Amino acid sequence: MIQLLMYRPAFGQPSGSAFCVKALILLKMAKADFEIVYQDDPRKTPKGKLPIIVDGDMTVADSSFIRAHLETRLGFDFDVGLSPEQRAVSLAFQRLAEEHLYWSMIAARWAHPDGWPAVRDAYFNKLPGLVRPFVSGMVRKGVLKSARGHGMGRHSMAEQFQLGADNMAAVAAWLGDKPFMHGADPTAIDASVGAFVSAIHDDGLDTPMRAAARSNANLAAYAARIRERYFPAAVEAG
Repeated sequence: MIQLLMYRPAFGQPSGSAFCVKALILLKMAKADFEIVYQDDPRKTPKGKLPIIVDGDMTVADSSFIRAHLETRLGFDFDVGLSPEQRAVSLAFQRLAEEHLYWSMIAARWAHPDGWPAVRDAYFNKLPGLVRPFVSGMVRKGVLKSARGHGMGRHSMAEQFQLGADNMAAVAAWLGDKPFMHGADPTAIDASVGAFVSAIHDDGLDTPMRAAARSNANLAAYAARIRERYFPAAVEAG
């Protein structure tokens, strides 16, 4: 049985990380036999981050390589029926979500005054009270430093949120009135974009990112479809 190592549930999602939710959706799409193993500290994982899967004697890190492993291991085509042009669009939207929209979500959660307290309480509540402020502050500093290194963190917060809203508007425009990104049935891009749209739409934080997600009616409906199809049960932090 495959083991999926991921962060614990948070903000009404199966994991506090959209990348972990993406991996979970991929495993469910592929109808893989798997179990979830919650991991609180990723520092000892192969790339220092989650998700990872353990499949027999193989350990696979990063959601994109998890997808490739499932395609090879199970012979499953996540994009069956898609044309080369549609597959190219999928890759472009994956990059939009994971390499750009992600950083606007980071700003909303780790920098915004209404986001950070909720993130601190959700992600660090299991730490002893005496060290919690120090550890959470240190991790937050590292996250914001990474955002600045990426380039997004060099913009004002308003500019970061505008870029994020523009990204979600592009997703909404392509989605249109389709149930999923390429039509009636979900494909690999729905694991990625769906995880991020759902995470932002459902996180309950009073930030411009959540407002932007909820301002597009088709994105709200899309987030609901992703949730109902792949993790319908209410999820509480545990």
